[in-house]
Amino acid sequence: MVHREGVAVNLIEWNERARSKISEFPEQVKKDLGYLVFKLQLGEKLLMPHSRSMPLVGQGCHRIIIFHAFQKKSEKTRDFDIEIGKKNLKER
Repeated sequence: MVHREGVAVNLIEWNERARSKISEFPEQVKKDLGYLVFKLQLGEKLLMPHSRSMPLVGQGCHRIIIFHAFQKKSEKTRDFDIEIGKKNLKER
């Protein structure tokens, strides 16, 4: 945790593949994501529809880790994306 302008802010650990993928997202999506990540840095919890527990990837973390990014097009997360998430999380 660091302090910025008197406010405690949690550090974020980025997976480089996730960061690269996010850079390809439309500008408004990147702005929305940035706002949500900032809320996480301030210690807020994100709920549906912005965040959901994914026990298939791994148990909850005590740090903020961005390890995979993708455009979700259905209710069910594709097995492919779960496997990439697991792989990227192990590589950090």
